[in-house]
Amino acid sequence: MANKPIFFDETGKRAQRLSILGWAGAIISTLFGVAFLASILVSQDVSGPDLKIKLSPYIEKLERRAVDPLQVKSAVRLAAEARRRDALVKTWKERMAHQKPSSHELSAALRPRPDRPLAIGFYDSSDNTDTSYPALKRALHKLDWFMPAWMTISGPNMTLKFNVDHEALKLVRTERPGMPILPLIMNVEDGEFDGPGLARLLADPGRRVALEKTLVDYVRNNKYQGLVIDFEMVPKGAFDNLEIFLKDLKGTFEANGWVLAQCVQFDDDAWPYARFAKTVDYTILMAYDEHDDGAAPGPIAGEPWYEATLDLRMKDLAPNRTIIALGSYAYDWYGNHPADTLTFQGAMVTAKDSSAHVQFDPDTNNPHYSYIEDDHVRHDVWFLDGVTVYNQVHSADVFQPAGYALWRVGSEDPTIWSVLGRPYGAPAPAA
Repeated sequence: MANKPIFFDETGKRAQRLSILGWAGAIISTLFGVAFLASILVSQDVSGPDLKIKLSPYIEKLERRAVDPLQVKSAVRLAAEARRRDALVKTWKERMAHQKPSSHELSAALRPRPDRPLAIGFYDSSDNTDTSYPALKRALHKLDWFMPAWMTISGPNMTLKFNVDHEALKLVRTERPGMPILPLIMNVEDGEFDGPGLARLLADPGRRVALEKTLVDYVRNNKYQGLVIDFEMVPKGAFDNLEIFLKDLKGTFEANGWVLAQCVQFDDDAWPYARFAKTVDYTILMAYDEHDDGAAPGPIAGEPWYEATLDLRMKDLAPNRTIIALGSYAYDWYGNHPADTLTFQGAMVTAKDSSAHVQFDPDTNNPHYSYIEDDHVRHDVWFLDGVTVYNQVHSADVFQPAGYALWRVGSEDPTIWSVLGRPYGAPAPAA
């Protein structure tokens, strides 16, 4: 066997080729390195890009959309609506400047504040105690008034029933001992308002006076600061008797320095808003249920509907005696029966569990989503949240109402309380 390396090339040609390849690689690497350093060190003028250059098909699409006649018409329409509201508010302020103030002097805690609207919370412990009470604890320091739904009249004899949440009452009186408590009375049972039953009760002088006395004794014995009347589905024929009932209560309440407030439907052309407003201290406009649980799916309080209806109401109502109630809940429409009512939290959990995509409707400024259940039934969910509340407050601030009330404390988007109770026209809180 020859004593010589296996890969030995005695001609030297292979070594020359490898040397050439090595130098070529080194030169190329050096050139790339120099180019890289030059790209870093050499300054580039990027202050004035030429937008006329065709960058991509997507840019052309954006340019077409920017000059879309439909978009321009939408902007013109919005501007015209803004001018219309400005003119309406100017006329309203001139009219209100000549109105006489209310003769009923309320205590400081019950009067409108000069610097900001009152922040008021409705509370229904029968709604869902797992969320209502913890939410009340979180929101309590933000509230000016507490309005618990603790009384109903219902049944064949329209019997008065009490459902006091003593734990919530103890919390309020311990943490906020000076805060006014105004319990709510409703003509409702199992979610259904009984208008005809209420009409029969009010038409009977003996029963009407007995109810008035019971309510007065209830407010006095529990050291509450007033009462909220939420009678709904009232027949027109019962308006006169309802006015007598309110006037009788108002006489006693005024003598004791208590507040009498009345909840009214937001969009009811048959309701005599100005007439009843003269009888009570505060009118509470329930600004929701554009589409209620018995209607077809749709926004609960679309911004165009809300603003147009509010403008109509404020033609008849004094702002310093008007409270606007805003919603924070959801309706779930499916099948052929009335929609289910969900809390805000419930709507969010449902959206997550069903992998639904929440959309913000640009025409109504209300959020919604849809999904199909395992049984192939379609669900349409619309809801109100912190964004809708901010938009509604911002729109109503031009009237400077006495306050805003949230229905309900136990079902709110946590961001809502950063919106309520701020000075009129204050900007949205930082995210």
